[in-house]
Amino acid sequence: MSRSSLYLLSTFALAASASAQITTIGAFTGTNHEEFETLTTYPWPQCIPGRVFNNHGDVCTPLGGYCVDTYGWLLYCAIYPHNGSNGLFGSAQGPADFTFDIPAQRFGGYFGTNGLLAGGVADFYDASNHEIAHHLAVTAPNCAWAWNGWDAGTGPWIKRVEFFANDPYNGGGLLQMDDMELDPAGSPSPGADMCQPGTGTVLACPCGNPSTGAPSGCDNSAATGGAVLQSVGTASLAADTVVFTADGEKPTALSIVLQGTAFLPNGTVYGQGIRCVGGTLKRLYVKSASGGSITAPSGGDLSVSARSAAMGNPITAGSSRYYGVYYRDPTVLFGCPTTSTFNITQTQRILWAP
Repeated sequence: MSRSSLYLLSTFALAASASAQITTIGAFTGTNHEEFETLTTYPWPQCIPGRVFNNHGDVCTPLGGYCVDTYGWLLYCAIYPHNGSNGLFGSAQGPADFTFDIPAQRFGGYFGTNGLLAGGVADFYDASNHEIAHHLAVTAPNCAWAWNGWDAGTGPWIKRVEFFANDPYNGGGLLQMDDMELDPAGSPSPGADMCQPGTGTVLACPCGNPSTGAPSGCDNSAATGGAVLQSVGTASLAADTVVFTADGEKPTALSIVLQGTAFLPNGTVYGQGIRCVGGTLKRLYVKSASGGSITAPSGGDLSVSARSAAMGNPITAGSSRYYGVYYRDPTVLFGCPTTSTFNITQTQRILWAP
């Protein structure tokens, strides 16, 4: 095989891998909605004034001032708002570009066109502006509407989407949109569950102590079925309200909230459990369980991001951290080493927004 053939094959494989991260999904109701009800007037702006998605994003026409927010548009044919309401959005010339304050887990809406040709394509970018999917097909009938939706799975999540119509005369313009839906990544919980022992590539529980539910860590000597980590709040560096809880521990266990910069896909044996939190490790909070449960931060504790910075590991916007809670369990199960006097929850990944 020639060197050029190898290059073409590797390029194709990379493109296929990138596109595979975004899957198409059916219609859903998102955390934020956009119906383009506030109309803009000529001269058309480069970005929709007042922002979109309840002030959680922007839609612009990066090649010029051609944003159109209108109650109807006649060109090759006439198109009107999808739901019969006041407005629809489109670009008169050039691609339309959506950017989200918090990267999106799911994004979609209704698409149509009044151009010469139906359809279009979409390019997806992550928080580092790396393209994660190239030219995914957009169904956009001539002067009619069709749903298109996308899900980023476990990430990388969607920070920006650029839409191009197939029309050959308007530089990617003439693709219309209405009734858009958005689910920011980590909504409603900022943490994505990972590292279920004995599932996929993750190691099985080491002491004959499998968890009895998911998500959770390995079972413990209190026979709770395994401790469970949960998170609530907003993972934003400007307004960090993230709070962790761990339930299902030993009743009064000494517990530590652990943060890491990397994920161990297979996990590693950690006492009587499996730890997938890796990289640079920080012990953010130390708590004593009450009824097998802890909450952190609590009381006068610093926020998660402030505590991480204070410990020499500042979190940057668009980066991920991995979290687990490990706790004392002095009763060692089923012949594990006598030093295995602790256990750990499953892992949660949090993507931090600006």
